[in-house]
Amino acid sequence: MKVRQAQVFIFGILIFSMIQVKAESMPPYLFQGAYQFQGQVEAVRRRTVDVIDRRQSDANQRIQTLKQQGAQCRTVDSVTVACQSVLPGNQIPPHIVEMIRQKERQKILNFGPEWAPPSLVSESESFIEWKMNQKVIWPKGTVDSYRYLFLTPHLVKIVLSSPQETLWLYSTKPGVLRQMHFVPTTESRWRFHEDMLESLLLRSF
Repeated sequence: MKVRQAQVFIFGILIFSMIQVKAESMPPYLFQGAYQFQGQVEAVRRRTVDVIDRRQSDANQRIQTLKQQGAQCRTVDSVTVACQSVLPGNQIPPHIVEMIRQKERQKILNFGPEWAPPSLVSESESFIEWKMNQKVIWPKGTVDSYRYLFLTPHLVKIVLSSPQETLWLYSTKPGVLRQMHFVPTTESRWRFHEDMLESLLLRSF
């Protein structure tokens, strides 16, 4: 149970970090046509959680060492501490990068025509959210509409959520999409990882 609480601590972190800038009210960019995986996968970062039982003789030393290495630690319960570290992408094992590359090798996203104008969901100082009324088809899912988050004039994020699969993507310029992948792994009973990677999709036709 304590281990599960520690897992919730890391994997409950928000997927999207909101950029605190003034968002401008402007129509959302319309994605059209097919976007195809280009074989490129980038390892972005690794989050690691070490779960420590305070009853162990070296518990305090391990906590201090992790803090000195930049980890953030919090008490889960009276005897358990969870320390989270954020490591660069080069700490992600190559086999995980290759696993994503193989998984995505036939990925194509087909954006159809709009069947209704976009509808505004919410607006704040940091982002604007639209509902895009547009069909999107890919090998493992289909949606008739999707979430579109306008963060800055050069950064938007979209969420395609079907019963089979949910895709988290962002775009910094027309014709280019990057899909975010989150891969959880268990190294041992007391150590867990979440690897973040990105795959590149370009408009093909």
